[in-house]
Amino acid sequence: MRAQEFDRAEICRSLTVNNQDYQFYSLTVALKSHISPSQLPYSTRFQLEQLLHTDSTGDNFAIALHGILNQHAATVSFRPERLIMQSSSDLSAFADLAMLHDHCRNSKNQPNPALPIDLILDHSPPVGRQSDEAQQITRFTHWCQQAFNNVRLTLPYTEGSHPAEQQRSDIITHRIATKGGVWLRGEHCASSSAHSNLFNALGVSEWHISTLEAEALLLGQPLSTTLPNVVGIMLHNTLPQDCRAEDLACYLARLLNSEGLTHCHYEFCGPGLKQLTLSDRIRLARTCQSLNINAGYCPIDEQTLRGLTQTGHSPRLRNLVEAWAKAQYLLYQESAPVPDFYRLLHIDLARLKPDPIQTRLQHNTHRIAWKVPSFPTDQNWNWKNTPVIQPPEPPPAPESIRVNMRILARLDAALYNQPLARFYENALAITDRNIPTVIFGNHGYGSDRNDQAARTLSKLGVRAVICQSFSQHERRNLICMGIYPLKFVDGDSWQALNLNGHEVIVLEISGDALPGETVMMTVQRENNRRELVELELGLETDEEIYLCQESGMLPIALKRFLSTKSKIRSRSLF
Repeated sequence: MRAQEFDRAEICRSLTVNNQDYQFYSLTVALKSHISPSQLPYSTRFQLEQLLHTDSTGDNFAIALHGILNQHAATVSFRPERLIMQSSSDLSAFADLAMLHDHCRNSKNQPNPALPIDLILDHSPPVGRQSDEAQQITRFTHWCQQAFNNVRLTLPYTEGSHPAEQQRSDIITHRIATKGGVWLRGEHCASSSAHSNLFNALGVSEWHISTLEAEALLLGQPLSTTLPNVVGIMLHNTLPQDCRAEDLACYLARLLNSEGLTHCHYEFCGPGLKQLTLSDRIRLARTCQSLNINAGYCPIDEQTLRGLTQTGHSPRLRNLVEAWAKAQYLLYQESAPVPDFYRLLHIDLARLKPDPIQTRLQHNTHRIAWKVPSFPTDQNWNWKNTPVIQPPEPPPAPESIRVNMRILARLDAALYNQPLARFYENALAITDRNIPTVIFGNHGYGSDRNDQAARTLSKLGVRAVICQSFSQHERRNLICMGIYPLKFVDGDSWQALNLNGHEVIVLEISGDALPGETVMMTVQRENNRRELVELELGLETDEEIYLCQESGMLPIALKRFLSTKSKIRSRSLF
């Protein structure tokens, strides 16, 4: 399928539910003769359905479909409808937003999140019993809700409820009134919160992302992601009376670990799926979270629809969700053919036994007092005497992308596994002189999933990380901060080049660079001898190239909000 074959007028279809006419972009028609929707995992169908609405040119849909048909990884850009964040891990993102708010106070474009955000407050005692630092952080999060549009504070899990139930758990939440009627689309969430597992349990398609990727979305950048291979988990029979969903989670964790699929994306199917109630699925997702494995996607089915009614949604919404999901082949049909999963694993629920591990898993179930007291709110946040650190103003985009750099570190493993005293001594000596720096690594750079590492490297003046391979997670983090990811080719490494850390590294990246193109690195040694080394640019989309060329998401956002050309509008669901 070529991008120019994408025609929205051709794939538009109508649907009448509750005596109301709706319109939607048909996934079946968009796929045409290439593949039947029934051959795809339900989670993949949901992701493709989202691209139909956000991809005006059809480029990303064509890339995704080409990857599916040819069984290779496809990197696409998309913008979710809602972002779920957490007050502790994402505090730095809101500090950056407050900093932009300060710098743009005289601009007609006041910084606001580009999409709706549910900010989940962390488990903590009631405000009256919090430490001074915790009270200041609570005060800051409330200031954010009042200072910015599109930010909504949400309480964490309490006994008898859950964020997934407290938040808008509608399968369809984006209904846009138009002259031709009302458009239907599935809600696609992205989440940096530890609670993100729960949305998959509710049939809401959700991407778990890093805190830096969440901040990039908040500032208006699209999310660049690779469509995953999906493993099917076919469930048979029913759980014994003495077993719970938590026992299933423990068994599943061991099964995935034995198959080497711990960090895979997977979805449930089979006759045993309908035996899991909505409550079972939420407990299953919570336990998977405690066991550090992804939660499986539960397709929209009768249990999901029943859950809408149980959580206070109207019968009209239930009817609408059911009709839309059926029209888009997103409603689970047990009699339908099994999708073409990457792998298919079977679990006989009747053979499970109570697992001693699940009895030791303790979930934080603090009672929240919080009426939440009102806090006095100034127009600008007062940075004095608060634990919220004021970020520096983002650097301007460089005039040239020819960079002479010093080597900051040569790493054999993850950044924080190195001798930190020696690393910081070297870092401070170089960054105090405002010299751009480069880091060399080996295979799997960033596999430790330290979300704040890229932010720290940016503050230390790092412009590029060069290694043999990256974790996809850390590659995207580096790009968000404007740090170029580059890969050695033909078996090269910093060890093979005999780099001792005292060389000068020169990189030249053209202004019209293309994803994956060759970049030449010049190594200037202490005796002034120069050596050319071929590298591969580890950028996969035009948006990623733009982020690195402009020194990251913050300089782009500052330039955007200071622009006087037009009023910036953000999407809102609240």
